[in-house]
Amino acid sequence: MQITNTPQTYGLLSIALHWLTALLVFITLPLGWYANQIPIETSHQIAEKALFFSWHKSTGIAAFIVALLRILWNVCQTRPGLYNANKPAEALLAGMMHWLLYISLIAVPLTGWISHAASAGYAPILWPLGQNLPLIPKNDDISNGFAQLHIISKWIFVSAIVLHTAAGLKHHFWDRDSTLLRMLSIDHAAPMPPKQTRSRLSVPIVCALWITLIEIGIFMMDNPANEPLTQTAISSQQTEPKSDNGNWTMQNGELRLTVQQFGITLNGGFEEWSTTIQFIPRDTIGTAGEVNVTISTGSLKIGSVTDYAVGEDFLDSDTFPEAYFHATIERVPTGYVAAGPLVIRNQSVNVMIPLNVKIDNDIATATGTLDVQRLDFGIGANYPDDSTVSLKVRITFSISATHQ
Repeated sequence: MQITNTPQTYGLLSIALHWLTALLVFITLPLGWYANQIPIETSHQIAEKALFFSWHKSTGIAAFIVALLRILWNVCQTRPGLYNANKPAEALLAGMMHWLLYISLIAVPLTGWISHAASAGYAPILWPLGQNLPLIPKNDDISNGFAQLHIISKWIFVSAIVLHTAAGLKHHFWDRDSTLLRMLSIDHAAPMPPKQTRSRLSVPIVCALWITLIEIGIFMMDNPANEPLTQTAISSQQTEPKSDNGNWTMQNGELRLTVQQFGITLNGGFEEWSTTIQFIPRDTIGTAGEVNVTISTGSLKIGSVTDYAVGEDFLDSDTFPEAYFHATIERVPTGYVAAGPLVIRNQSVNVMIPLNVKIDNDIATATGTLDVQRLDFGIGANYPDDSTVSLKVRITFSISATHQ
């Protein structure tokens, strides 16, 4: 049994890598198509959509790894000759198709992988490794840009597969040569191909074609990469103080949350929220003021799961557009705490948040962290355990305010 290639035939390893790549591609593409068709009207549909996207990503990375092995093997191997080498135009097209497929086999899964790694994401990769990539930060601009490239390169790849299949069938049924048969069996007695005159124009032409197609695809996309949702740009609204005595006005702040989905950490934040602060610093135990926070629940941005997070199963921002925190600021032996009811989805839970307060002249900064149980507020009631979405949600904030 011959492992390596000859000028006439492909060896066992080349044939095995070719058909293994084809199998993975023909599993991955339908998985991605089906996942895109699943609606997100119920919790079951959301979970199903995430599962199919996880399978799609996982088989896509498998196809990427096998394709790399195939390319490395073929670079080291004799390339069987073309049976239409005596037809320069057909030989040039064959070479172009060869390189177009190779570029696609790398570009399609790699752009998808980078998009996933840069996203706060949902639908994790099922491999032990691969959720993150070196040098790829969590950034929605990067994620959305590479998602766009992934879609465009996918359609180039699909077109190349159709042309490649058509060419194989042409060789078999029209030209009646051994091009297809020698990729189906190592035992096929393939005749010696004619003298080879491979064109060196294949690679530069394909590279120019690829770049042109990508540029055309970007131009035609309805959602350009320079208009993504920005997860990290968390801003806040300023509010006027209620009175002159002990009042502070927030200059800037961040209100963020962290949750686990399928064991993957998702980070997000609210873009619209306001606060009023009345605070008189004190060294002795007792009441030091109060704080009132109003949050627009629909302003939450948490990467690719934003629509689900503000949807009916979770924050349900259409029905409950605002959340509230009304707290008394108390001086305790260890510092300051904010204690009072946190109201989300009209469910009120009394909480206590340790505050790290620093005052420099008339500027104060405060940071704090609070862990809540989402089921206490009826959030994600259709997900009663940690298997899909963690029960614990971490809320963190930082505020800079000036004394009035």
